[in-house]
Amino acid sequence: MDEYELAQRARYVHYTTRIPVFWYRETRLISTLPEHPSLTATVLAEEGAPLSGLTLDVTGTGSVLTVENAYAERFFCLRLEGGDLLLLGPYCPDTFTQSDVLQMIRSLRLPLRKQEQLTAHYAALPRFTEMNAYYIGLLLQRTLSGEGESPVAPVDLPSDEELAQRFYQNTYRNRMQMFQHPPYFFEQEITRQIIAGDRERAMQLLAELNRLTRATLADNPLRSLKNSLIASVTLFTRAAIQGGVPSDEAFTMSDSFIQTIEMQNDVRLLSSIEEAIIQRFIQRVERYRLKRYSRLVRDTIARVDERLSEPLSVRQLASHLAVHPDYLSKRFKQETAEALHTYILRRRVEEAAHFMRYSADHITDIASFYQFSSQSHFTSVFKKYMGYTPQQYRNL
Repeated sequence: MDEYELAQRARYVHYTTRIPVFWYRETRLISTLPEHPSLTATVLAEEGAPLSGLTLDVTGTGSVLTVENAYAERFFCLRLEGGDLLLLGPYCPDTFTQSDVLQMIRSLRLPLRKQEQLTAHYAALPRFTEMNAYYIGLLLQRTLSGEGESPVAPVDLPSDEELAQRFYQNTYRNRMQMFQHPPYFFEQEITRQIIAGDRERAMQLLAELNRLTRATLADNPLRSLKNSLIASVTLFTRAAIQGGVPSDEAFTMSDSFIQTIEMQNDVRLLSSIEEAIIQRFIQRVERYRLKRYSRLVRDTIARVDERLSEPLSVRQLASHLAVHPDYLSKRFKQETAEALHTYILRRRVEEAAHFMRYSADHITDIASFYQFSSQSHFTSVFKKYMGYTPQQYRNL
């Protein structure tokens, strides 16, 4: 079809669904309906929206795919003959809530000053069930390509092997430039995540650490890398013991890992070992945490960690878990040796520390986001758990 016909059909789809339409030729934006659609990337003042953060490996034409960017915005994607690409969106699944917005701000370390704008943006996005999405995809396909094949197909993501290979290549490249010690706070943060059994955050920190350069611990690069890995194993072992793994078991694991490191002379293989080692220690910590805590306490911890940036009280948690507040407090203290309100404060400080380190947000905004009543209260609690005031920690 010619450009005029395509534009008319795109306009029909837009006014029927009320969802923005983006028309691309290669990567050049031809037009949008409406002229200035709301997107998370534009709220964050990023360029290239909405293509930024999207994987658009569309090999065929005439089939509708659903794609999602890093901000949980979903788009219908249709590749047409001649190289044109239409995106219809953004929208969110019907299960997406305000809590998901706050969790995304936390996990992606988005600017806290944008919280109000992001909240308003996501509140305005349409919510679709799978059935809604199916029929909108069908409408898009039949209107713009005239075909009636199954409209929604999964996006082809890289395999685990491909992702691992990319990670190993990046790690190898970073570790071949070894001349300085990593910042001490990285070791502190990774230790905390192993103790907490938090696999995802530990991997994020390890990935950040691997983007830095390692210390030179020997004249020979292979020997230097081995020494560095052995030092990491020692650090991870101590953290696992603090996380509840019996010392004999942790030291047995440590000895085994060190022997494995010593037996290897392939730098690429050695560069991949550290991730596997930290995963093994975290698995062991998780195993003992599950054995040690009751279902009630595990559910309480999960609920707290999901909603650290929202108002939380023992009474609210108890109501959600259908138990009496006094009983919940007592059980939590018995099993964890930590008062529930103290656990909530500590976890809020640990997450706030990431914003102190990796964002330019004002201390007052970070304190408010994590539900501290004032900056002075935040400062006193932060220093209690981190050993530094927020500003001192930011300047480390």
